[in-house]
Amino acid sequence: MRNRIVYIITLFLAALICVSAGKQGARIEFPENRTIDLGLIDGDTISSGAITFRNTGDEPLVITQVFADCNCTVPDYPRDPVEPGDSARITVRYDGRGFRHGPFLKVIKVRSNSDKPLVNLFVKGAIRRPKK
Repeated sequence: MRNRIVYIITLFLAALICVSAGKQGARIEFPENRTIDLGLIDGDTISSGAITFRNTGDEPLVITQVFADCNCTVPDYPRDPVEPGDSARITVRYDGRGFRHGPFLKVIKVRSNSDKPLVNLFVKGAIRRPKK
């Protein structure tokens, strides 16, 4: 009798694993690279760029938080779920006012219900030397 119960439980668990194995959940993918290149910008301006992502999973993708490593970089992201197969954009505003000339690299962190719950994006560029 005990062997029969173990056998039934084993079959049940195997069936459960097979059913759940077909689901992959939400999946965030960036078809290009993960860097927004703002290029050469004037130091007294606010520049913006965007990056496209796609939900390649089989459940809606919900972005719960997008934040930057400093106040000079302000991201905006879709608040509504991104359905499987759909694409959306994360936009970023970079305020170069008050910064010295030269290159910059900022990190944007994206939290979601994806199989990769935390993804890093980058914003890069260079502030043009002021004209004398």
